[in-house]
Amino acid sequence: MRWLRAPLVHFVAGGAAVVCLVHVHRQPRPSPIVLTEGDVDRLRFDYTRESGLEPTTDDEAALVDKAIQEELLFREALARGLDRNDRSVRNWLVEQMRVLADDPTDDADRLYARARMFGLDRTDVVVRRILVQKMRLLAARTGERHPSDAELEAFYAEHRDEYRPPDRVTFWHVFVHGGTDAEALLARIRADAPEDAVRQGDSFSVPPHVIAESPSQLEQLFGAELAMAVQRA
Repeated sequence: MRWLRAPLVHFVAGGAAVVCLVHVHRQPRPSPIVLTEGDVDRLRFDYTRESGLEPTTDDEAALVDKAIQEELLFREALARGLDRNDRSVRNWLVEQMRVLADDPTDDADRLYARARMFGLDRTDVVVRRILVQKMRLLAARTGERHPSDAELEAFYAEHRDEYRPPDRVTFWHVFVHGGTDAEALLARIRADAPEDAVRQGDSFSVPPHVIAESPSQLEQLFGAELAMAVQRA
């Protein structure tokens, strides 16, 4: 057994131990996904409640596959830290803690920290659904190719009108109450400067000088008939 005391043996054994420890710490084995009989019963119950039908054997197999897939997506979302920067997750957890906390007016940061301390970010059903949906969206974008400049230019040329801002108009208007001879008034003020012409009208909720308004804004201010007349003019 003299070879056990040889330095080379000690060196090799120590190196193997270090490699083993590093490998174990860097690549921990993921815990298995386990669905209990109670979990499957819950899947059956939810299916019947939503569809009004009893699940068939194929339905149950599909439900189990879906549950496993969602668990994998949820774990991957946590591994990527998607829960840390998601405003929807944060707001939901804060609101849940406001219901549970002794002081619902507490600071949002402290409520969020307490929710994480209690593990709500791992166990809450709504948080789980948000993160699973985010992972589905990320998966759908796998292999997505960004368009080239030439493709963008061609697309813009084809859809140019969709990106053009709406036409805007600027004009003066003179408002008169019913009973006033608007045609006669118009004849008198045609030669006047706009600032002088508006003084001959009556007061109105909209200022006499309308500046850079869109068709939709004109319709809200004056109604559809006048808005169309202004645009035609």
